[in-house]
Amino acid sequence: MLLQEKIEKEIKALTRKKDKVSLRDNLKYIKSEAQKVGKVVEDDVIISIIQKFIKNESALPTPDTETIEFLKQYLPVEMTDEKVIAWIHQNIDFGLLPNKMAAMKIAMAGLKGAVAGARLRSILEAM
Repeated sequence: MLLQEKIEKEIKALTRKKDKVSLRDNLKYIKSEAQKVGKVVEDDVIISIIQKFIKNESALPTPDTETIEFLKQYLPVEMTDEKVIAWIHQNIDFGLLPNKMAAMKIAMAGLKGAVAGARLRSILEAM
């Protein structure tokens, strides 16, 4: 099941409950942002929208922690540093790149939301 379908089902369930209006409204916002891309949207686009929403919400003076925790369930589980390093060693040949940081674009595309960009950068710098 696509993430988009899961969100649509959750919106319907929250509409029936009527007690989690802010959660429903936040999911509707994410759905509308995704629909700007197209009718059927890939999971990585929705994940990117959710990550951006969580980042913006966290930056508020009084972030809505309930919403942040609720939306995190739609994000993939982050990989451990050891798994990220193992993936990098398996998939990236540093001998073909001008420097370690050139691997950032390759790794971000390959890991697709399984690791935050800042964390990946620090891992690459430490290698």
